[in-house]
Amino acid sequence: MSAQRTQLGEIIRPVKAERAGDRDLPVLSMTMHGGLVDQADKFKKRVASRDTAEYKVVNRHQLVVGFPIDEGVLSFQELYEAAIVSPAYGIWDLKQADRVDREYLERYLRSPRALAYYAAKLRSTTARRRSLPRETFLAMPVPLPPLPEQRRIAAILDKADAVRRKRQQTIDLADQFLRSAFLDLVNRNGTKLQRLQLGAVALKKRSSFVNGPFGSNLLKSELHDNGVPVIYIRDIRGGIYNRVSTVCVTDEKAAQLSACSVMSGDVLVSKVGDPPGIAAVYPREEPDAVVTQDVIRIRVDQAIALPEYLAAFLNSPLGKHRVKSITVEATRARFSLGAFKAMPVELPPIEVQERFVELLSRTRPMQARLDRLADKSAEVAASLTQRAFRGEL
Repeated sequence: MSAQRTQLGEIIRPVKAERAGDRDLPVLSMTMHGGLVDQADKFKKRVASRDTAEYKVVNRHQLVVGFPIDEGVLSFQELYEAAIVSPAYGIWDLKQADRVDREYLERYLRSPRALAYYAAKLRSTTARRRSLPRETFLAMPVPLPPLPEQRRIAAILDKADAVRRKRQQTIDLADQFLRSAFLDLVNRNGTKLQRLQLGAVALKKRSSFVNGPFGSNLLKSELHDNGVPVIYIRDIRGGIYNRVSTVCVTDEKAAQLSACSVMSGDVLVSKVGDPPGIAAVYPREEPDAVVTQDVIRIRVDQAIALPEYLAAFLNSPLGKHRVKSITVEATRARFSLGAFKAMPVELPPIEVQERFVELLSRTRPMQARLDRLADKSAEVAASLTQRAFRGEL
């Protein structure tokens, strides 16, 4: 069913800012995927500044728009009759609540089509400070079918999203199991963890901890369909090496890039991305390869650490937290090779690492299947969203 299109400004209007003053109201934070959440739940405590007098009051059913808007940080406030949010957020009312379903509108405003509209119209050269002019935001076209149709579409998308969330929760539970199993191995043996800088885990050779010297500026004439594989970030997505790139270089070019060659047992880490720091072990059955400038290759000293253990550590919540602490925001989130080499890592004795790696090998098929199911759920949800707002559901 094709839907009538209307400008967003015909649907919502700005709310005159009402300041919190001395009122004690719940403080809400905006998250990219979860919308508005209670700050006390998110951080286990209230972390807003003590003086919240200038915070904005947002009432139930009002739309809150955060930033950067091209990441979909917006949500209707449905948690409390009244709460407060950052003074930097915009607050909007529906003009005609009997004409628009709030869940439908929020899903559209966070859809790929809407995000592409925001991204194309943002102003400023600094990535995290770009803003969308109000008149441009309100000029965005919105498909607006009859209210029953809006509710039907929202219900379909909600079910698809619920499946996606449940599969992600299953992956999270599997990760929790591995963390618990690791702690059990350490505690059972009364093990003291050795703390080293990540650079000390590599072999004592100059080229043991490197990233590739080339990237998108590699001459097209040097790229081929056959030859020595070139490893990109997309090949280590999900913490498991799975080559999806088809780019290769000649044997002669690979010889020139021997300092960033990859062989069985090397640990590969994404240097940029959302988020950066995803690690995977290069498997035994793959041919030698080379990495781009966005992928770090670590040749591990296996008398100190096993590659599978090191990759699991980097992909763990602790590893991700440490990577985040050295990440800087530019056009893409990234960290420097020097900061990464100085990052601390905890290592149990090799025999404990071996037991943990054995456990990993038994659970990896299940994890791979869960990852595939999660990817499929995300693809289905994204496809349904695209179809919904093209009038094809």
